[in-house]
Amino acid sequence: MIDETYRLALSESSKLKLRALAVRAEGREDASFRAAVLFHAAARAERRALLLLEAPDPETRLRSAIEQCGCLLDGRDPDAIEAWGEVLEASEDVPARVASAMRARIDPGFAAFVEAYREVMKGAPEVAAGLRGLQALSQAARGKVRRALSKVLAAFPGDATGWAMLSALDSAEGAFEAAWASIGRARELQPDRGWVNGMALLLVPDALPKERAEEYLEAGYAVVRRGRAVPEVCLAFAVASLRGAEEANGERRRRDLDRVLEAVAVGESQAPPVPEYVRFFRALRRIARELREDRKPGIDLLYRAGLGVLVARAGREGERDPLAILAREVGALGGRLHRAA
Repeated sequence: MIDETYRLALSESSKLKLRALAVRAEGREDASFRAAVLFHAAARAERRALLLLEAPDPETRLRSAIEQCGCLLDGRDPDAIEAWGEVLEASEDVPARVASAMRARIDPGFAAFVEAYREVMKGAPEVAAGLRGLQALSQAARGKVRRALSKVLAAFPGDATGWAMLSALDSAEGAFEAAWASIGRARELQPDRGWVNGMALLLVPDALPKERAEEYLEAGYAVVRRGRAVPEVCLAFAVASLRGAEEANGERRRRDLDRVLEAVAVGESQAPPVPEYVRFFRALRRIARELREDRKPGIDLLYRAGLGVLVARAGREGERDPLAILAREVGALGGRLHRAA
């Protein structure tokens, strides 16, 4: 039964790849991105299929690694470069002659992909600078990043990091509708990535109408309540919910603040992706407690949470709202988690 289920899962991947090729061949507007979405879905199907096997043999593991990496190559996603490591590791458990035969097509394809990516990034150094933090860039510098990023996404439409970065650029400039559209593309490509979903949650209060924003946060809370939210999602949910709580009162405010504290607890129960998260959660708890006591949170609580450096950075821009400072920094950090999450 497991073998049959495995074959069915592989069949799903094959169908997605065929659909992707058909979409790309049609050449319609946005065809490259739509094909990339399907290739990414095929890669996830390949991964699910492998997980159905209790003890896959070495050749099956190598075949799966090749197919997953190949889908990302076809989907024009730089994450294929990381997936290549799994191909190399799986190859170690297979006789060299067999591994070479199995990799006959992907080896030259991967080499060509890396060279193409290297050339594109060489002509877009501003993108690498932007990944280190868009908030520190001037408006003129962000314009250069945007132009460079457009070149990268034209060549690699499957790069979720690039779409998330474009979303962050739009958000920094107050273009929240465009920011929502771009983060939506990143989510289509990588719906399971915590940092992508976290960045979407951060945009909810600004990008969506009030009723739809509440529905979105309600869905986010359902994930938190079941204990399934990763730290990135818990953090973003807490920030977005605190923004709503600031404008609410009475029972609605108490409900939102209880949810914030629950999200903080769930996030803290897991290993943080980066050390800053520990301090962010600490600060969010302090803000929530201040609001529960009907007190306006002061900038000093960031110092108490070990985030004094953020106060100094924000002071140059005249920002004194601790929640606004945290929201901006959490969004910037999300972009820098791109390859690690």
